[in-house]
Amino acid sequence: MKLLLSLLFILITFQISIADSTTWVQKANMEAVARHRCNDFAIGHKGYFGLGHHNSVAGVNNVFSDIWEYDPATDSWTQKADYGQGEIYHAFDFVIGNKAYIGCGRNSGGTQFRAMWMFDPVANTWTKKADFPGSARSGPKAFVINGIAYAGSGIANFGSDDNAFYAYNPITDNWSQKADFPGSIRNDGVAFSINNIGYYGTGNGDLGSSKDFYAYNPQTNTWTQKANVGLINRGAAIGFVINNLGYIMTGVGFGMDFNDVWEYNPLTNTWLQIGDFPGTKRHFMASFVIMDKAYCGSGTSGINFNDLWVFNSKFKSSSKRNYDSNVIYDYSNGKIYIKSDKDLVAEDLDNPLTLKVLNTEGLSLKVFPFQGKITSFDYTDLPKGIYFYQIHSDQKMLQYGRFEIL
Repeated sequence: MKLLLSLLFILITFQISIADSTTWVQKANMEAVARHRCNDFAIGHKGYFGLGHHNSVAGVNNVFSDIWEYDPATDSWTQKADYGQGEIYHAFDFVIGNKAYIGCGRNSGGTQFRAMWMFDPVANTWTKKADFPGSARSGPKAFVINGIAYAGSGIANFGSDDNAFYAYNPITDNWSQKADFPGSIRNDGVAFSINNIGYYGTGNGDLGSSKDFYAYNPQTNTWTQKANVGLINRGAAIGFVINNLGYIMTGVGFGMDFNDVWEYNPLTNTWLQIGDFPGTKRHFMASFVIMDKAYCGSGTSGINFNDLWVFNSKFKSSSKRNYDSNVIYDYSNGKIYIKSDKDLVAEDLDNPLTLKVLNTEGLSLKVFPFQGKITSFDYTDLPKGIYFYQIHSDQKMLQYGRFEIL
């Protein structure tokens, strides 16, 4: 039996590594301090990461103003002019033509801003533009349709217009108010546009994280709710568009980071789960798209990252099940095996461990002793769907993951 399980683990790991090696390729790390809640955009054949923050061991909120340019042709980074407003994180960004815009956000002291600045990559300069017209805020999002940017949502410390959205015209440097976002107040959502329709959803707010998703039509100035993003509430995910398909990936929910990737087809209003992001599970990543490839990096899992990965959708693999190399399905006996991973050190394994099974709402459904390196449980009494597992030692969560019952 042990030999069979070992062979199954090897087979599953091999299959995952094959898919990951073709869909995702790691590139040169950003030559800057690891961080999260960065800004990201692409202009022409160059990508840009910058700003953001991280908390030091002493609890100091370190905020950055630097901007870095990535050249995929040479797989190299070059530092550019610092952001005009200075050290900022949790801001919105968008690109119109060959110029990028960054606005709102907050500094290390928690002060929120309305200021917006324009970046010219040729001159390598930042120019002050018209302030965002709503209350100063952090965590807003933006998308662009036909040369007009639409920005809003987020959390304002002072003001009651958190769900307000505004349109920005770069020719006149003016903002005009549009229909409020109809969902719950939130920040850390995902926004993009496909075929002259804007999309915004997921995120964190007073009601917790969300999986809802909405479309904005600028012709009618209306929002319409669309299919939820998978089955799991999440915030601090990232999103991008390749070949008129939207993608949302990673994020955090129920105190757990994710590495799943979802593809949205606006014609059918459906989400399809595809192969997982192979890097460390995390939230607050950043991404930009160059020539139909998405470049994703930074973020945090409690540890900050400055890595960069390129996603090639041509090699994506569709999978109804989110494969986890620590999960084995024994269909013939109606059992699921959970294996401890390499992060569990001998000290942890010497203590009494507990295995918990939770649903997508975070409700604990099953609790078992976790004994040795692997523990099984009967899944036949659980309805079809996605579930989480957690391995605990006293009050400390040592490992977590997901499995799906079809």
